[in-house]
Amino acid sequence: MKPHAKLHKSALLVGLALMVGGTQAQQAQKYAGRTITLVTFDGPQIGEPLRRHAPEFEKLTGAKVNIVLTTFGDLFPRIYTDFTSGTNSFDGAVFDPQWLGDYVGGGYLEPLDSLIKKTPSLKWNEITPFFRNFSATYGGKTYTIPLDGDFQMVYYRQDLWGDAANQKDFQAKYSYPLRPPRTWKEYRDMAEFFNGKTVGGKKIYGAVEAMARNQQSYWILASRAAGYMQYKGTSQGMFFDTNTMQPLVNAPGFVRALTEWKDIQKFAPPNILNYGTGEVRNGYTKAGEAALAVDWGDIGPLSTDKDSVVKGKLGSVILPGSDEYWDRDSKKWVKMPAGRINYAPYAAFGGWSGAVNAKSKNKDVMFDFLAFVSSPQNSDKDVTIGITGFNPYRTSHFKSTAIWEQSGMDKNDAQLYLGAIEASLKSKNLVLDYRVPGAARYQSAMDVGVSEALSGQKTPQQALDDVASEWNKITDDLGRQKQLAIYRSSLKLSTQ
Repeated sequence: MKPHAKLHKSALLVGLALMVGGTQAQQAQKYAGRTITLVTFDGPQIGEPLRRHAPEFEKLTGAKVNIVLTTFGDLFPRIYTDFTSGTNSFDGAVFDPQWLGDYVGGGYLEPLDSLIKKTPSLKWNEITPFFRNFSATYGGKTYTIPLDGDFQMVYYRQDLWGDAANQKDFQAKYSYPLRPPRTWKEYRDMAEFFNGKTVGGKKIYGAVEAMARNQQSYWILASRAAGYMQYKGTSQGMFFDTNTMQPLVNAPGFVRALTEWKDIQKFAPPNILNYGTGEVRNGYTKAGEAALAVDWGDIGPLSTDKDSVVKGKLGSVILPGSDEYWDRDSKKWVKMPAGRINYAPYAAFGGWSGAVNAKSKNKDVMFDFLAFVSSPQNSDKDVTIGITGFNPYRTSHFKSTAIWEQSGMDKNDAQLYLGAIEASLKSKNLVLDYRVPGAARYQSAMDVGVSEALSGQKTPQQALDDVASEWNKITDDLGRQKQLAIYRSSLKLSTQ
């Protein structure tokens, strides 16, 4: 390490010591002899920044931090079993905030409002309103500290879109200009157009998207269905009928989305059914194997890696919408006014968030560690590093492109990337994930249905009818009226 790098790190540690309350010397003794254990996902994203910051926190406070890593499929049951069995081997966890209904409902998580008020250095109000007021809260109380901001978006190759020959050929074939896709129909046209083209001496595919089972692919289905299903604003919701709690997942909008998604396989790698998020990100940024991709915000910072082939070429855009939507009241497809697009950006997942076990004997240490990781000093860096899996969620992350350019991202790439996320955050038709007890069970049923349709075992309609049937069983098992009240509350609707 160069001398100036040592000085920078030393200055940073001093600043972080002050952030958690005191001088560096004082902090070295504050939690001496105390140990905390936190469980999370290792993709290796998510686990990476927690493991990296643990030794820094230990040096500052004297605490010992154990990070337990597991697969995404095992994460929910592992945390839930630890809580419900009374084992309480974890002082905290970093997980999907969609699961708050199960964890908070059982009284397993510590409300954090008073601790947040006592920690001004956390700069709570600099966390953007969606993540602060929705992802972190449940039932009017705050239970998590956001560490990540999650929105799915579309990525495209600026070099391919800007090529004069491509523009001319595309216009001639499809009778509209080559531009960032505004609708899923345009996305499909562009995937078809670029599929098989030779770029840099090799043939590329039209698109890459995560289609593997147990790899969170069901969130992509929801992203594709959003523009067809939600058209009256965020409080309309798109997963359940807000009067009956009947599932909407087998409505024509979802069926159309799944049918169109399966069609994309023709323009994707032949083993696309084995693609999870890791394969999509590596295939797009490192192998340069496709013109388009759908993913969370991770591809942005990954594009700056030294082995990336899309650095300086990365375009990002809000999820495509639709020029028509399925009116659930009239049971008809309704055309948008000429030239208008119904955009419905989807807050898929909601952003990885940290919580404190209500039965932990080290709540203060656990909270301080999560606040340490979320601090502007750490998060401003983490969100620009691809391997962290942490995407922008603080105002400082959007303030300018400076931190992104410092990480190696091209300024124009950064502007497009941040612009796509900000457009999603500001949308009045933002689609919220369903945050009700049993969310993991609903997710599992959807995962099965999506997999069966994409693999051809069932038609999209058959698969989604079966998902709806399973969702009704889950709802009835947990109590329909109770679930309805919680779902309506999450959409800011009256529960009376």
